[in-house]
Amino acid sequence: MQTSRVTIESPDMVLWQLFWLRTAIILLQISAVYIAVKFIALPLPLTQISHPIILSVVFNTFLIWRLIKGYETSEAEIFINLAFDCLVLGLLVFYSGGINNPFISLLLIPLAIAATVVSLKYVIALVALSLSIYGFIMNEHFYNPELYHRMGHDFELHVFGMWLNFILSAFIILIFVKKIASQARKAQQELAESEQKQIRDEYIISLGTLAAGTAHEISTPLSNIGMMADELHENPEDTQLVKQFSGSIKQQQQHCVKQLDILRNAADQSKYNLTETTSILDYLAKLTSQWKALRPEMVLNDEFSGIENFEVSMDQTISHAILNLLNNAADASLSNGINSISMTSEIIKNAFYIHIDDHGPGLSKNFKEKTDGAVFSSKPKGFGIGLLLSHSSLSRYDGSVKLQQTEDGVRSTICIPLYKIRTT
Repeated sequence: MQTSRVTIESPDMVLWQLFWLRTAIILLQISAVYIAVKFIALPLPLTQISHPIILSVVFNTFLIWRLIKGYETSEAEIFINLAFDCLVLGLLVFYSGGINNPFISLLLIPLAIAATVVSLKYVIALVALSLSIYGFIMNEHFYNPELYHRMGHDFELHVFGMWLNFILSAFIILIFVKKIASQARKAQQELAESEQKQIRDEYIISLGTLAAGTAHEISTPLSNIGMMADELHENPEDTQLVKQFSGSIKQQQQHCVKQLDILRNAADQSKYNLTETTSILDYLAKLTSQWKALRPEMVLNDEFSGIENFEVSMDQTISHAILNLLNNAADASLSNGINSISMTSEIIKNAFYIHIDDHGPGLSKNFKEKTDGAVFSSKPKGFGIGLLLSHSSLSRYDGSVKLQQTEDGVRSTICIPLYKIRTT
């Protein structure tokens, strides 16, 4: 079970401040008792009053020991410290005039501290304890007729005690509660800075994934251009071949330029948005059309009519992930002498699924030994970079990629939660 932690900058710092505050109060209590007996001549029961003061010294000694040991601090422990202070104060008031003692209102100080450092349930518990102590003192009293007579009939002494009580309360609130509030504001500021840093880091990761995806994606058209260049080099007089390849080379080159432009513009967040908002069917149609232009030697059998058409916001890295898997499937099928793959989509339990089926040789024997995110490939001679990038891109949107052996080859399944992409 996890320990409940307070929600300010340093829970240990609260205990340290309670330690120093209690130390100061112990010294003030000893001084107050001395002054009351020596100069004001109050008939205080010194034996009974010394017991809670000694108990405070023992408790504070234990507190400094556990702070030095560095044990984890919880809200419950802070509550116990504040409850202990209420009980000690209640005992001192009980033995020094009871309800007539002007310092009884100091019971509010632990409540003020609790309201700034612990959750509501502990504050309510401390309020209940303070009310119980106050009620007990109202109904019970320590038998000391002379002290009760002085406290009840010496109005000037009572007013003087109220004045001291006000000064002490103001001092504690100023020093302790103000410092806790300052720590809370500092913690909020650091949290805001941390959130900003997380946004920047997320953007850098997204840009890095996009760069890696771009490099992987343009490798296919560059490879195609290289093969066509070799073919033209071997047949320089074949005008029909030149005419056929020139258009393909231009198309592949334009795709590379487009991807590099996207990557270049993405480096400037003020000029470029990495997401595209459109309907899901339009998005899939545009994506498959783009891929078919890149891989004219392949036949893509796509079927998306069975899904509802809704608005989505798709990150560019998700598009790269899908294109990478399409290229993997195409290469796997071609290695088996088949130039076709299939792509379908469906929605199951608030998740969007894309299935890509190839007709390749299937998964390697050691595939089951691989873990998510490892570099592996479903292609015979693949390095697995495309699959790794797809996994990395989709995991940022709580998505996943799964490969499953089928009778004809491998099914690559992309799963993305709808709440991550749906806008309507």
